[in-house]
Amino acid sequence: MRRILKKFWWLIILIVIAIIIVFVLVKGSDSEYEYTTETVARGDLVQTVDATGKVQSAEEVSLSFQTTGVVKDLFAAVGQEVLKDDPIIGLDDRELKFQLAQADANLRQAQADLNRQLAGASSQDINVSQITANKAYIDYQNAIEELTTLQTKLEKDIVTYEENLAKSKKAYEDSQVDLGNIGNTQDQTVENYKDTLLILIEDSVADMHVSLDEIYKVIEETYFDKYIGQRKMTTVYEEVLLRGAAERSIELLESEFENISISSTDDELDSVVNVATVTLENMFAELRTVYEMLRYSLTSVDFTSTDLNSYKTSISAEQVTISSDLSSLRSAYQNLVSARISKQTQQDTYQSALNSAENSYNVSKANYDLAVATKDSQLTSQENKIEIAKSAWELAVSQLDLKAADPRYVDIAPNQARVAQMQAAYELAQKKFEDAVIKAPIDGTVTSIEYEIGEQVTASSAKPHVVKMENLNGFEIEVDISESDIAKIEQDDEVEITLDAFGDDELFMGTVSSIDPGETVIQDVIYYSVKIVFDPSTEKQVKPGMTANTLIFTESRTGTLFVPRRAVIENNGSGKVVRILDGNTHKEISVETGLRADNGLIEIISGLEEGQEIVTYMKKLK
Repeated sequence: MRRILKKFWWLIILIVIAIIIVFVLVKGSDSEYEYTTETVARGDLVQTVDATGKVQSAEEVSLSFQTTGVVKDLFAAVGQEVLKDDPIIGLDDRELKFQLAQADANLRQAQADLNRQLAGASSQDINVSQITANKAYIDYQNAIEELTTLQTKLEKDIVTYEENLAKSKKAYEDSQVDLGNIGNTQDQTVENYKDTLLILIEDSVADMHVSLDEIYKVIEETYFDKYIGQRKMTTVYEEVLLRGAAERSIELLESEFENISISSTDDELDSVVNVATVTLENMFAELRTVYEMLRYSLTSVDFTSTDLNSYKTSISAEQVTISSDLSSLRSAYQNLVSARISKQTQQDTYQSALNSAENSYNVSKANYDLAVATKDSQLTSQENKIEIAKSAWELAVSQLDLKAADPRYVDIAPNQARVAQMQAAYELAQKKFEDAVIKAPIDGTVTSIEYEIGEQVTASSAKPHVVKMENLNGFEIEVDISESDIAKIEQDDEVEITLDAFGDDELFMGTVSSIDPGETVIQDVIYYSVKIVFDPSTEKQVKPGMTANTLIFTESRTGTLFVPRRAVIENNGSGKVVRILDGNTHKEISVETGLRADNGLIEIISGLEEGQEIVTYMKKLK
C-alpha cells in the first residue's frame, strides 16, 4: 500500500513540475516573477471541527437564569421527566412584560411617524396648490380677454396711467430696498448655520479621537487575548474590522475637512457633512461592538468585575457622546438646509415683488407714454401682461408638482434611524422577557431545583445553578476542543459520528448539547469540554466506553465565491488583498472575506468575480 502511495506522490510531483514549466513558458521572459495561480470559483463551503472522545452515559445539565428576579412559577418538580423546550421554572415577568409592551408601542409610534412622512403632503395641501394653479390659469385667460377690450379704453385711461406711473415707481424703489435688506439678513443667517456646522464637525472629530483613545485603553490596558470578549470571540473579530473602518473614516473626514471653510460651495459642504455622518455612524457601531465585547469578557483576580465595569462605563459614555454628536450634526445640517431654502424662498418672494413692481412701473410708463401716441403700443403692452400671467400660471403648476413629489432621503433619514433604534430596543426587551423562563435543553429528568416560589434570584448568589437535569436514558460524547476552534462551535450544531466498534462505514448523527465555559489545560494547551448527544433513532446500538470520532459542522455557505486561503494577504493591518495577474505583472485588489472553510478555502464576500485568475504563489526570477 505504501509503495503504491509513494508512486502516486511521485506522479503528482511530476505533474506539478510540468505545470510550472508551462506557466513560465506562457508568461514569457518579460515578467519579473514566476506565478502560480488559481481560479476564483463558486460553490458550497463547509467549516467543520473534528475531535475524538468516548461514549458515556448522559451527565447532569446545569441551568441558570440570564437575568435577576423573583421566582413566580415552578412548572416541574424534582424527579419529573420533561421534554426539550418544556418550561421548568419562571421569574415574575410582569415588569418585563410591561417593558416589552412599551418597546412595542415605541416601535409602532416611530414606524407611524416614518409612514406619515413617506406619505408626503396631504390631499388638502395638494388641493390648495391645485386651486392656486387653477386661479393662475384663469388669470392668464382673463389677460387674453382683456386684450379685446383694451382698444375702447385707451383714451379714457390716459390720466389713470399717469397716476399709476408715479405709484408704481415708488413701489419699485421700495421693493429694491426690501430686496437688499432681506438678502443681507438671509446671507448672515446661512453663514451663522455654516459656522455652527463646521464647529460641530471639528468637535465631533475631537470626540471620535477621544473615543478611539478609550477603545485602545481597553485593548492595551487589559489582558486582551485572555479575558476581553473571550466568551464570544465573534465580537473580537467584529471589533477589529469596525475599528479599522472607523479609523479610515476619520482619516477621510479630516482630509476633506482641511479644505472646507464658510466660503466653500454648498456641494463641498454637503459632501463633508455626509462623510462626517458616516464616520460618526461607524464610530458608534465600533463603540457598540466594544461594549458587546466587554459584555462577553471573562474576569479574574488580574481583571476584576470592577475593572470590567469601569471600562463598560467609559465606553458607554463615549457611545452617548458620539450619539449626541451625530444627532447635533444632523440637526445643524437640517437647520442649514432649512436656512438655504428660507433664503431662496425669501429672495424669490422679494425678487418676485421687485419684478412685479418693475413690471408694473414699466407697464404704467409705457401705457402713459404710448397710449397718447398710439393704440398699437398699448396693445403690445397688454400682450406682455398675457405673457406675465402665463408665467405665473406655469410657476403655480411647477409648485403643485413639487408639493406632490416624494420626500427626500435627507428628510426621512432621521425617522428611519429612529425606527431602527426602536426595533433594537424591542428585540432586547423581547429577549429579556423570554429569558425569564428556564426551559429544558434536552429530554430528561429534573434532578434539582435550588429555588422556591418567592425567592430572589441574583447574579451574585452563592448557588452555582438554578436547575439541574439528567438524560437518564441516553448517551453522550465528551470531547476536548482547542481554544483556536471553540469559538466556531455553537449549541445544537450538527455532528457526524463514527464508532471504532462499528467501523467507518456506519454513520451516526448527533448534536452539540453543551459547551463548558471553563477551560481545561492539557499539556500546557487550553481546551474546552464540549458534549454531544446522539440522535435518539441511532442511539440503541451504542454502549458506554466506545471510542467515538466526531465531525462537528459549525457553519456552511451555499453558492458562494471562494479561493485558497493562501491567496489572501493581510495588508499591513489596513485590510486584506488578493493578487491578480495584469499582463506580465500583478496588482493587488482589496477583498472582504467571510467563512474560513475546510480544505484550506476561504469565502470572498466582495472584491472578486467568478472565473478571475488569482496568484497563490510568486517567486522572483533571478
